[in-house]
Amino acid sequence: RGGEQQIAYLMEEVANKGVKPMVAGRPDSAFESFSNSRRWDFYPLKMKNSIDFRSAGRLKNLCKQLEIDIIHVHSSRSHGIAYLSFLMGNRTKILVSRRVDFPLKDNWLSKHKYNISAVQKIVCVSDVIRDMVIPHLAQPDKCITIHSGVDIHKFENFRNNDYLRKQYKISSETILIGNTSAIAPHKDYFTFIDTVVEFLKNYSIKVKFFIIGSGPMQAEIEAYIQEKGVEEHIILTGFLENIKEVLPSLDVFLITSETEGLGTSILDAFAAKVPVVATAAGGIPELVKHEETGLLSAIKEPKELAKQLNELLSNSEKKEKLVNGAFDLVKNKSKQNMASAYLAIYKAILEQ
Repeated sequence: RGGEQQIAYLMEEVANKGVKPMVAGRPDSAFESFSNSRRWDFYPLKMKNSIDFRSAGRLKNLCKQLEIDIIHVHSSRSHGIAYLSFLMGNRTKILVSRRVDFPLKDNWLSKHKYNISAVQKIVCVSDVIRDMVIPHLAQPDKCITIHSGVDIHKFENFRNNDYLRKQYKISSETILIGNTSAIAPHKDYFTFIDTVVEFLKNYSIKVKFFIIGSGPMQAEIEAYIQEKGVEEHIILTGFLENIKEVLPSLDVFLITSETEGLGTSILDAFAAKVPVVATAAGGIPELVKHEETGLLSAIKEPKELAKQLNELLSNSEKKEKLVNGAFDLVKNKSKQNMASAYLAIYKAILEQ
């Protein structure tokens, strides 16, 4: 998923700059396998929940034994473990990355977790998240934004390919519209399906819609597709690993999220030169500038989304303009730039 991919990009890039990554993560996880494949030191940390005192004690011991200078936490759970470790006497400096646009809990514990002396910086992946965090901080200048990054070269050899058409035997006259994300509540695939219904009802363009991914709501979404009677028009591919081949074979990327920290799948679509129609959820408007890098709709507005799809598909000049504008934007959102920004923070923390 997006957050894990960002951690992988960051670690790969700082490793290229001479920093040796050391990972404390959940045992028998995909990230342990990934770390082992890169020959990075991996230390199992069960982190059963945010108040796992055993994991917090182990983290404290690891920091002492390995002489760790900075703990970089990437999730609410890992932040909780680092916080407990601090309460147990661990004074290793902490850098927090916050990737979700959920409001912070308005209680003493949540505020204290972000304001302990060990926390040196809080890095948000979008300005909208930063604006949510700052009111809870005693020192607001500790909170900054670093947008997520992508591999802008990943799709170079696959742009305009016909992977999905060939795989599902779809004619060249049919337009392919899809989303690549986990089938999770905040992605609001109900609105995606409602958009399909509105498009089919109001426009005559021949289309096929794709949901590319898997997740906890898959059965519920499949039932909703049946309920709306659009099963012939939507293909659920399940989780696919060859996204660099799959994504560029779409004609339009449609994302209907209700909340979104930033939306790294949008950055991938920009890099793949696939035009984007999106909801104005969370940090998405920081990427999708309406009529400049994509088309933007209010959340939960399937009629508006369907109208924008039709507008995009009916105007080749607009489509080209948006694709070019999006690609110009994503050039500055490379994984290398993202990693360099983090590396500068690491060095600044160590110099204090």
